[in-house]
Amino acid sequence: MKAAKTAGLIAAGVAAGLLVTAITVAGGGPGVPIALVSFVGAWLLLSRFQKVSRRAAVKGKAGRLGLSFSPRDPFGLLDLKFHPFVRFGKLPGTQGVENVVWGVRDGRQVRAFDYWRTAGEDVERFSCAMVRIPDRWPSLLVRRRGPFDLARNALGLPDMEFELEAFNRLFEVGAADRGFASAVVDQRMMDWLLEPGPVHGFQLQRGWLLAWIPRLEPEELERALTVAEAFHERIPRAVWSLYGDGRPDRPDFG
Repeated sequence: MKAAKTAGLIAAGVAAGLLVTAITVAGGGPGVPIALVSFVGAWLLLSRFQKVSRRAAVKGKAGRLGLSFSPRDPFGLLDLKFHPFVRFGKLPGTQGVENVVWGVRDGRQVRAFDYWRTAGEDVERFSCAMVRIPDRWPSLLVRRRGPFDLARNALGLPDMEFELEAFNRLFEVGAADRGFASAVVDQRMMDWLLEPGPVHGFQLQRGWLLAWIPRLEPEELERALTVAEAFHERIPRAVWSLYGDGRPDRPDFG
């Protein structure tokens, strides 16, 4: 993947050089439109090259992990209306899901995918991972405060505060069931969330736990899955007893 990125940068540099040279030679004459068209074509070719390279790399990594792969979204993930998605609707070109990976790891159903959305003139890109949870669990959103999400608790879940002030300063928690939120976000979970890391947020909703983080390289695909699995593993045993059906066979983290 590093070789692909290097090739992409070289191609972009060559395209920019050709544009500058063409404009200089043309002296602002008829050759300028041709130079601009050539540059746009080179840029589109580069974008396509990067997309295809990433797709192939993610597919290869998924195969090595024993997981299935699709370049498009076979599950309708945006329809699940998780927090990162809801502000952007379904207008073409506003957001998308691609390079979807799924399967079973350590007895858990998991999914991972690339997610992008427009933010003004920029495009924000994320790596997302999901782990299956019981369908009847209430909705819970735990997200880092700051500029990472344009929507502030766009789902309208009531905000909660916890006794640990350091946690309240860094994280926003929205919950449909305050008792459920208190049970999931216990002291051990808060301590773990406060550890340094790039995670933007987690959400439990509609039978899935979602984690979203800045876009990773394809070779780091397993890292995205590990982040979601780590949160899942730290859900206290009491939550499974009170709210769950079929607690997973795992060590007791709480």
